[in-house]
Amino acid sequence: MSKRIGFLINCNLSNIKFDYNDKLELYFPQGTNVDIITGTYENLLAKFKTEGKFESYKKTDIEYQRWQASRSGTWGKMTNFLNHIWWNYSYSKGYIIWWTIGLLFFFLILNCIWWKKMQEVYPIVTDNDIRNNKYDRSFRTTMRRWVAIALYTSLIFFSLKIDFEKLNLRKSRYIFFFFIQYLVGLVCVFFIANAILKI
Repeated sequence: MSKRIGFLINCNLSNIKFDYNDKLELYFPQGTNVDIITGTYENLLAKFKTEGKFESYKKTDIEYQRWQASRSGTWGKMTNFLNHIWWNYSYSKGYIIWWTIGLLFFFLILNCIWWKKMQEVYPIVTDNDIRNNKYDRSFRTTMRRWVAIALYTSLIFFSLKIDFEKLNLRKSRYIFFFFIQYLVGLVCVFFIANAILKI
């Protein structure tokens, strides 16, 4: 059971030595001014950063982000949930890799189901030999099909730009799906690049 601490409000933290671990919980009485809460969190963050106490800093920062999100209604709750599961408030960047692999596999399966339609929407990977032998169900042909679909999915998911000359806008339903996987991939690439640059 964690112990609540409320004596840190409006006090000089430089002379107080402690680790903010799972046994402690920062407590603010009901009706505490927003500026006081903000100031307390920011002072604690500055203190732990100066002292090099990473775990204390991490716990304080996560609580601060959750508190900020709780003040933004439904949207805040949604972003807080996504921030938590996506990369644990930026403290578990490895989560992004697993999410990227999972989402890539998800779109791979859907592209397999809608392969012919997606070929009509954005024909960047051709499989003419496979289509000409559609009754051939040999292991080699099956593997070639999967490789073609995997390459196709990867090229869309990890692309930074789209060749609009090849895009068939008449297939509205599949165009929407195409842009969904493109935008999701763009988000994944952005977060991966951001995580790498901050290592």
